[in-house]
Amino acid sequence: MLKIKDKKSKDDDKSSTFSKFFRNASSGEKKRVFLDVAKKASKKQFEVIKDTSFAR
Repeated sequence: MLKIKDKKSKDDDKSSTFSKFFRNASSGEKKRVFLDVAKKASKKQFEVIKDTSFAR
C-alpha cells in the first residue's frame, strides 16, 4: 500500500508574527492593516521630504 506524504507542517514557534497574521487573517483585516501602514509611511515620507526641502 502506498503512503501519501503529508504536507510539511509549519512550526508555529518559528513563524514570525507577520507570517502568522498573513496566513490566518481575513482579506478585510489584511487590507485594513496595509492601509494603516501605508498612511503612516506616507506621513513619514512627507515629513522627510518637507525637512529636506527646508534644508536647501
